[in-house]
Amino acid sequence: MADRREFVTTLTATVGMLAAGRIVGGVGAVTVVASTTIFQAHPHGQRTLVRFSAGGTDAAAGRLRVFDRRNRLVGTAGMLRRGESLEGELWLPLDGRATVRSELEMPGTRRPIRTRHVLEPLPRWTIHWFTAADPHLLESRLERRSDLTFGALLATLVAAGVRVNPVTIPDPAFPLGHLDLLRTAVPAKRITERFGVPTAGIALIADRAVPHLELALTGSGITSVVRHDDVGNPELLGFGDGRAVMARHIERWLAMEPTQPVAERSALIVGTDPDLALVAYATVNEWNARYAYPRIVIGDADDAVTGTRPPGSASNGSGLPVAVQLPAASVLAQISAARATRSAARTRDVFAPLARAAGATEPTLAGIAARIALPVSGVLVFNPSPFGRSDVARLPNGTSMVATDVPAFGYAYLPVDGRTGGQTDGDTDAGEVIENDSYRVTIDRSSGAIASVVVRGSGHDLVAAGTGLNAVAGARRVTHRRERVAGRYERLIVERRSPRGSIVTTISLHAGLPWIDIVNEATGTGGEPLQYGFGLAEPADRVEWEVAGGVLGGTPPIGRFTHLRWLAFRAAAGTTLFAAPDTGYAAVPQPDRFVAYAPTGRVRFRLAFETFIRADGLWRFGWSTEPLVAVHAEGRGSLALPTFGRMFELRDPGVTITGVKPADDGVGSILYIQEIMGVSRTVPFTPGILHFDRVVRTDFTERDLELLETDADGAALVPVTAHGFTALRVLGIRLTA
Repeated sequence: MADRREFVTTLTATVGMLAAGRIVGGVGAVTVVASTTIFQAHPHGQRTLVRFSAGGTDAAAGRLRVFDRRNRLVGTAGMLRRGESLEGELWLPLDGRATVRSELEMPGTRRPIRTRHVLEPLPRWTIHWFTAADPHLLESRLERRSDLTFGALLATLVAAGVRVNPVTIPDPAFPLGHLDLLRTAVPAKRITERFGVPTAGIALIADRAVPHLELALTGSGITSVVRHDDVGNPELLGFGDGRAVMARHIERWLAMEPTQPVAERSALIVGTDPDLALVAYATVNEWNARYAYPRIVIGDADDAVTGTRPPGSASNGSGLPVAVQLPAASVLAQISAARATRSAARTRDVFAPLARAAGATEPTLAGIAARIALPVSGVLVFNPSPFGRSDVARLPNGTSMVATDVPAFGYAYLPVDGRTGGQTDGDTDAGEVIENDSYRVTIDRSSGAIASVVVRGSGHDLVAAGTGLNAVAGARRVTHRRERVAGRYERLIVERRSPRGSIVTTISLHAGLPWIDIVNEATGTGGEPLQYGFGLAEPADRVEWEVAGGVLGGTPPIGRFTHLRWLAFRAAAGTTLFAAPDTGYAAVPQPDRFVAYAPTGRVRFRLAFETFIRADGLWRFGWSTEPLVAVHAEGRGSLALPTFGRMFELRDPGVTITGVKPADDGVGSILYIQEIMGVSRTVPFTPGILHFDRVVRTDFTERDLELLETDADGAALVPVTAHGFTALRVLGIRLTA
């Protein structure tokens, strides 16, 4: 449209000059072009800045007068040479489309050069600008200020549009857990409550930095998500460099044709640097004193986000994460350590409500065990996962056994002495085959990798010939032995040497457990990371893996990615499941190959195969990697609790309690509910060992939203969305009478 306006004015001037025979200095026909700009003056934008350009002349300067349709003089401008033309500008009253006449006088002309111009004002722009500051950095800066300067700095920051970004962009090298992700906006809430700096209703995030981050923000009350690529950068637009520099940058940014006729348009600028906001604050005020439009509004950006990408739904995942470079061994070790710390903290938080209700002297599993009355001393096995399960529990005396049917978020009593004695050593021989009711496993005597995994019943072998599972490049078997305890377990202990060091691998099959456990102990690697390869006999059509807040997946090959508890390789014959809770990164370079990148030390894998998986089967398999914790119990406590039970009940197999934690404000406990079947509905939440008075739905920053209704049986009715998360505050928790 701008080109068309310039063409009309040029054509009008050229035709008029040819008819009058106006040739100046032998250069050619003088053309005068007028173009409107985005700049409009006070009051209320009634005047628009119009630029005039005269070409085809070698005059050094000129004088331009502009008349309206009634032949009234509306402005005069000096025309100065800039390059090949004379340039000038005028503030002209333009309420809408208007026709004006310009008269250009130059040395050497006998009479003015008259040109008719059709002018049309551009849309009025309002620029919304705020600074989304990292909450941790902002908190650190405010804490360092003295009492004398704190108030002034705080007031200036708020006035300059500094808001707390609801997101602290996490390091993509450190995979988040579900609760880490869902509580992303909590630091921003804390800063707002502590210092009074407003939290932005808009979150600024790095594009694809963390999968499902928008889910967490939606559940924290964030109305819109803005990505770096969707907004202007205050540094590139000259904020803080003075009005003249800003004008050039902003005009280039905003002088675009609207896709539809609108009187006003909004633009969004989001910064991250509070120092830049303070420097630019005075410049912005000077700008608004000069221009009515574009107008710069500081701090309030809600009106400008209509065209930005809205928060994503609580989806179970789509798309692939950005591939990353394999980090140093030290980073892999940090990831592994962080996962172990997270698991231990999660177990502590899960059972904190039971510890408080039981009146435990110490809020620990041992403190709970000391309060419970039992027939004889034994072991309490605590299950911190949301599914009831049978699994191997390591007893306090260092031995292990299979604990069966331990309730979800509950415990089971075993009348065994976990302090002394231990299980009988198994028979030992040099065999290379172990088996149970589910699998028959054979190792390769040369490489020490698993050469075959035959699924009992179908005869399907999971392992590709010549590749192996748990293979390490260049490794050679040194020794191996087989251990058996009839009716309990069979295992192979294999020692290997590789160019990267020594690895002792324990492969275990337990009676009644439908998976294979693999534990690698790597030493002497010089700190270098190891790659454990798993070659599958049947190429996968699709690979899926759990991430915080949902699932990602794709068709191989797939570059390096982070995951939480499980990976699923779907093929025609069935689905092969892997759990790799100690590894930092994984990759699927080929449809029939999985590679895990792991640090030196202890690394666990769990492998299973199913021809049919329930909708919650993947989650049950993944959560089985959360260790059962066995604690000795004397049985002399005063609490007459059942010998097994769970703290709370959700009467729906497709909904799990993903996390339990004490409330930040100390009022009740917070539970995070995850829907995994893909169906929105209402589910009943009932007491187990613990009773409660009422349940309040909250957002992910623990702000109360609504008191939930109860049914005739006293169950709280919890609304859940397909593949979504729900946060609950449970109040009045006590032991069931």
